[in-house]
Amino acid sequence: MTKKNILQKKFEDFDILKGLLSVYPNDYRGTVIDKMEEVTDEIINYLDDVKRDFQEFTLAEVAKYNGKDGMPSYVVISGTVYDASDVSVWNNGMHFGLSAGADLTKNFENCHSNEAKILGKLRPVGTLKE
Repeated sequence: MTKKNILQKKFEDFDILKGLLSVYPNDYRGTVIDKMEEVTDEIINYLDDVKRDFQEFTLAEVAKYNGKDGMPSYVVISGTVYDASDVSVWNNGMHFGLSAGADLTKNFENCHSNEAKILGKLRPVGTLKE
């Protein structure tokens, strides 16, 4: 099961549990809430595992991932390194004059300050070393 499918399944579990809370008598709410806490714990454990898989990058290391010569397109936003390779607007490591392989936090804030959901389209792969 892919990472996306795992999280999608867990959110489906939450939707089912929310539905149960709205129709079950008060006597059963504690049981439903306990189950919701189990699902939450599963998500937290999964995210902890994913976080352990993250790499730490220097800016020099990120620069290698510029989308050219078969390399993926990595961009840094607010200290998180994202893989933008699968997003069509980052074709060949370029996006509206910006190049992958760089910290684009200021550019992102200037263009997309109210659109943080855009980052949801990018796969986080690591963090920037301080």
